[in-house]
Amino acid sequence: MKIVYKLSFIWMLLVAGIVSCNTDNPGVDYSAPNLDLVIATLETEIELTVDESTALKLSFINAEGAVKYIWTTSGNVLSQEEDYTFLSSESGSFTINVYAEDTKGKYVNTTFTIKVKDAPHVFTNEKVVVGYLPSYNNSTIKWNEITHFIYAFVYPKEDGTLDISDMSELTSYVTLAHDNNVKILVSVGGAAYPGSDVRVFTSTILDSAKRAIFVSSVNSFVREYQLDGIDIDYEELVGGGATVDDTDTKKLVPLYQELREALPSTSLITAAVSGGYGWTAYHFRNIIVEMTKELDFVTIMSYDNTGTWGGSPLGSHSSFTDAQGALNRYEEFGAAKDKLVLAVPFFGRDFLTADGGIGTPVAYDDIVTTYSPTAAEFTAGNINRDGHNIFFNSQEIIVQKTVFVKDNNYRGIGIWELGQNTTEENLSLSKDILNQF
Repeated sequence: MKIVYKLSFIWMLLVAGIVSCNTDNPGVDYSAPNLDLVIATLETEIELTVDESTALKLSFINAEGAVKYIWTTSGNVLSQEEDYTFLSSESGSFTINVYAEDTKGKYVNTTFTIKVKDAPHVFTNEKVVVGYLPSYNNSTIKWNEITHFIYAFVYPKEDGTLDISDMSELTSYVTLAHDNNVKILVSVGGAAYPGSDVRVFTSTILDSAKRAIFVSSVNSFVREYQLDGIDIDYEELVGGGATVDDTDTKKLVPLYQELREALPSTSLITAAVSGGYGWTAYHFRNIIVEMTKELDFVTIMSYDNTGTWGGSPLGSHSSFTDAQGALNRYEEFGAAKDKLVLAVPFFGRDFLTADGGIGTPVAYDDIVTTYSPTAAEFTAGNINRDGHNIFFNSQEIIVQKTVFVKDNNYRGIGIWELGQNTTEENLSLSKDILNQF
């Protein structure tokens, strides 16, 4: 029931004349104080949550005989009964006016102001399989293999607004996701967006005025595109180690609090965080508990642990041991298990040498089609031949990680990214993940 709220006083005066019980006595001054109908103590400021109702009713000190009522809003008559039951299915501020007159012509106009808040956000702990897809990578999504789809990326701009220029396919993805009963979110930020070199995202979250604009922009974006929520992928981290300066990342807490306050109560808010490569996870050590009070879940990026810097050791950039360590680390920071999602890579890294260093990223689909791994290479997650030394997650390794997540009561699995998976169904990395839960 939607109600609109401002009463025209001119109209009310007309109503007063229409319903007067003493129209046969035109000499009576109905505005005189001694003819006022006096209301007993009354609470006219009322707070409700969506779908709650309240009965509005008046009682009087000096009413004589039967009292007539007209309940109105914006000049529209709602009821002429003794009381009026208010129910709203949406949040907002609502005004209900009532005119009352007794048999002696004493009358009163009064207003009820009702503030309706969204119901509190409901946090659940159902298992999730979260598939990311960057806008530059078109792919046929296997909707039956995921529970949440995160389309990446939109970017923060210097003034706090959003750059959504890469979202040309968003509307169609929203339709497809909802048709398949999959939640759809959009991710903000990423590792290398326009402005990341000068830390635009950081300047946005540190400046309360810009942050307010950002929150408003995200709120409008979520509502306009009928998204199920927003994902924050803040990666402008400087330095690492147990003594890292986390001054900047601490400002993520008010950001999440303000997003939770602004977004629809049903909206999901999630975040992607470092799994610990270079010990950057320590940026979140002192805030993860406060973060997860506002977040539905946190996706821990447990990949790129090697191969991203000169002098990097040779080896898997996303081993099973890395996954265990990343999840355990955030638990040690105080995060609840049912908030933690383990992100796995659908890509490998090709070191091209036996000495480590920079490993070139290679999509899993390219690994399958170009190198045709043997059974032994799939088991090891390593191809070392013909001048290539590729480390990757095979089906066997992905299942091993998924079983660990399930057996230890973590929230689920995240995928970076769906477009890198193979089209060869029997070798697909995603086909057995959801089945494990």
